[in-house]
Formats: sequence, structure tokens, C-alpha cells
Amino acid sequence: MNEHLDSNSDEHLDKMYNTLTHHTNLLSTTRKQLEEQAEHLAQVDTKVNAMEKLYGSQLVWKIENYSEKLEEAKSGKKSTIYSPPFLTSRHGYKLALSACLYGDGKVRGKCLSIFVCICKGDFDALLDWPFRHKIKFTMIDQNPDESKRRNISHIVEPNICKENMSFLGRPKLERNSSFGAQKFVELELLPTRYYTKDNCLFIKVDVDSKHMILL
Repeated sequence: MNEHLDSNSDEHLDKMYNTLTHHTNLLSTTRKQLEEQAEHLAQVDTKVNAMEKLYGSQLVWKIENYSEKLEEAKSGKKSTIYSPPFLTSRHGYKLALSACLYGDGKVRGKCLSIFVCICKGDFDALLDWPFRHKIKFTMIDQNPDESKRRNISHIVEPNICKENMSFLGRPKLERNSSFGAQKFVELELLPTRYYTKDNCLFIKVDVDSKHMILL
């Protein structure tokens, strides 16, 4: 009888061991799947953030290390800086900004100049040419009190004529000539408010999509 009890106990222990081993393996597999899902979600989140930046109808350009870049512009070492390219819509025009922090041409030393250029894009064959959409540049006041912000804006409306096709026509090279606001913001205004803060400034661009082909 004792031998029978011992045999039953051994079988019971074996079953418990097998059950525990099975559940341990299941937990390990589940943990691995959860880790893979978490990694996948992180990748998706990164892609979504990138797409939001790339496919928005406007760009907010953060210019970091402003004082250093201003000194480079003053010295002539690097008079123009460039933004990342962006699309006016998911399958729209590809644009890029450029800024002369110490001014361009006759306003050098007086104004910050801002320009936009049309770049060669993947969907140009499907878009309307020449480019005819109004563009609004905005220097953002970074005052912590939003009610006290005094943004500075300038609207550029493309002038469709033969002479301006190098600016507004479908790009034949990587990018067209730039156009924009040479007298965008007077340099003496920048220190008067919160246009520069933590050695950064922000320039926003809005492209009017009212009559734009949206694919």
C-alpha cells in the first residue's frame, strides 16, 4: 500500500512539474511577445511622429544655437541656413525654407530674411503648375503668457508670369530659385520680446491649400 501511495505521489509531482514547466514556458513566450509588441509600437510611434512632421500642411522650423549661427552669418562663414524639406500635404509640393539670419543683400545687417524654394518631389507629375499658393511666414513670440505673444507674420503671394517660372515652375533640377521676404523681421526687434529664447527661435510657414490639388 505504501508503494502505491509513493507511486501516486511521484505521478502527482511529475504532473505538477510538467504543468509548472508548461506555464513557465507560456509566460516566457508571452513576455517575449509583449516585448516585441512594445518595440513595434515604439517604431510605429516614431514613424507617426516623423509623418506628422513631414506631411503637415505647415512647418514649424526650430533654429537652435541662434547666437552662434548669427555670428557665422555676420562673418560670412555661413550666411544662409536651410530647413528640412516638407510637403504641403501627403502627396503635395515639396518645399524647403532658407534663412539669412543677418539679412540678405541690401538689408544685410538690418533684417532677418526668410525664403522658400520648391524642390523636386515624387508627385510633381500629378500637381498643378506653376505653383500659385500663398505662403505665410510667422516669427513666433515665445512669451510664456500666450495672451501676450506678438507674432510677426508676412504673406507672400506668387506672381504668375513668365519671368518667375524659375521660382514657381515645376522643378527641372533638385530645387528652384528661392523667393520670400527679404525684410521679414528687423534685427533690432528680436531682443525686444521673446522671439529668441534659450538660444532658439521658431519660424512657422503656412501654405494656403484652398485651391490645391489634394490626392
